[in-house]
Amino acid sequence: MVDVIKVFIRTERLADHNGHLCCIVSRMLDIFAAAGHHQYAKGARLYCQLMKQLETLPAYKETFESFTAHGNHVVRYSSYDWSGTWCDICIEQTLMKSAKSEGGLSRGRMRHSDSGHKCWVLTLNHFSNVNQRMEESDSGAQEMTQSMLREQQK
Repeated sequence: MVDVIKVFIRTERLADHNGHLCCIVSRMLDIFAAAGHHQYAKGARLYCQLMKQLETLPAYKETFESFTAHGNHVVRYSSYDWSGTWCDICIEQTLMKSAKSEGGLSRGRMRHSDSGHKCWVLTLNHFSNVNQRMEESDSGAQEMTQSMLREQQK
């Protein structure tokens, strides 16, 4: 089972769509069924059927091409090899990061307010993008400062 997990992680990190589906179909479905995880087995089988239909439907030809040729079924934070990450992990990381930040759902004024929770959820997508852009500009400024310090030390 460890080998199956290693192969699956490898296919995900390298954005190998065909290997991803092959690993699920040929190896993981049996493990899910044997372990009694019938919902996972059912969901994985349905997922694989839908992904196989994707290549036969002309309306989704471009989507299938982007998955297989370009590895767009995973999220990449950088263009390096082995940088692919599962979509659900990226979504969870983004949501949890903004929920736990200062002024977020667990630390702000709206901590015990139902209307505050609703407002936070409805504006989450917008403010998540704003937060990400601010962090990108901040990291760029930090890199410039570090490179200037390195030059001064020489």
